[in-house]
Amino acid sequence: MMSDGLVGGPSRGSPWIQAFVLFIGTICLYSPSIGFGLTMDDPLVTSLNADVSAEDGGISRYFEHGFYEATRLGGRNNNLYRPVTSLSLALNYRAAGHSFDTRALHLTNVLLYAFCVLAAFFCLRLLLERSGWRTAASAGVFAFSLAALFAVLPSHTETVSNIKHREEMLALLFGLLSWLCVLGPRAGQRLWSATLAGIAFFLAICSKESVVLLLPCILLFEWAFGIERSRRWWPFAGVALSVLVYAYMRYSALGALLSPTETRTFFDASVTALDRVLLSSGPFLEYYLWDQLVAQRLNPAFSSPFVIPHVGDPGLSGILSFLALLLSAALALFLLFRRKSFPAFGWVVFLVTAVLTLQPVAIGTGGAFRLVFTASLGLTCCVGAWLLWVGERMRAWHHLPIVLVVAAYAGVTIVRMGNWESDER
Repeated sequence: MMSDGLVGGPSRGSPWIQAFVLFIGTICLYSPSIGFGLTMDDPLVTSLNADVSAEDGGISRYFEHGFYEATRLGGRNNNLYRPVTSLSLALNYRAAGHSFDTRALHLTNVLLYAFCVLAAFFCLRLLLERSGWRTAASAGVFAFSLAALFAVLPSHTETVSNIKHREEMLALLFGLLSWLCVLGPRAGQRLWSATLAGIAFFLAICSKESVVLLLPCILLFEWAFGIERSRRWWPFAGVALSVLVYAYMRYSALGALLSPTETRTFFDASVTALDRVLLSSGPFLEYYLWDQLVAQRLNPAFSSPFVIPHVGDPGLSGILSFLALLLSAALALFLLFRRKSFPAFGWVVFLVTAVLTLQPVAIGTGGAFRLVFTASLGLTCCVGAWLLWVGERMRAWHHLPIVLVVAAYAGVTIVRMGNWESDER
């Protein structure tokens, strides 16, 4: 029997032991945030949102208009359509006796994050096994390491510690559940897999629109590593239908599939898409890679509505930064299809799901780590694979570098979490 435990040895139940450790560890790490108050945009989706605190009306009200329609930003920021996120906040409100219990709101965020980590663990486990990662045992251990690394990323404090940003966790959670339906053993059962995958993905994009970028990543994986392709395309029928239903509902609610022209954006309307991308490429490399993974300069401008400045002429540095991203994407795709490289696939996932931060479409903000919450899962795969390679070259226990980085990141996360305790910074 092939071993599948944390350190080897036959154990059919070990994935659930690993899942339990990840779940409890994540909750313990973020438990201090349960006592936090409402910060930044939190009041807009709670006490200042007439939809969430409505005493009457059914579930349909959350699907009939935009996320901020019932707030003071309704006329300026009406490009968000997130009915599942609104519904989750309304359920918190009703469960607390028609009041906004901040402890219950934050506890819900922590639990959602813990479930995201679980979904990431099981999804990564299947992805590694399907991609032919060494043995089933090593795939299980590596998936556990990657999920732990994802759980402690300090940049996630912004997402977990703010009530408004639960949209990111809901979107990733349902997105990964949809992916599990595609990967799972019942993927060949047409009606079953198509229905579950479609429902999960519909809930994902109704939590946050940008999770639709996860779909091309799922397709890329199937093209590169797909087994029994003739049987595995059925789940995508359900996903495709869910996207069409969402598009219809969004258009009915907002009157546009993309951002309406009157929506507030960070860039002036005269700035072209190419200029936005070139201006954003340099800060993307510095902020979302170097600052997030190494320098840990997390959210350096709390008082500013836009964290990353995008001003002036992109110049040579902007062009070189964009070319570096473009070439890295091309190399990753080559390695993915030529050598079936899982780390290359992780880099592709990161670039695809983070592409909106390069502003090809003006998304209304200059930068924040919550925008790459989903993308950080792909980045985790790349970093984890590199740390594993370092461990093997050192002839030490292969996972020692990952363990050390997880421990270091956990310490930074605990310290950084306090930045989100209140608006008094």
